[in-house]
Amino acid sequence: QKPSIGCNIKWRPGIEPEYFQS
Repeated sequence: QKPSIGCNIKWRPGIEPEYFQS
């Protein structure tokens, strides 16, 4: 399960999902 691109705000700094680092 992976959060939506708009839910990346819930991720802590340095722990962004793969698609966020792309």
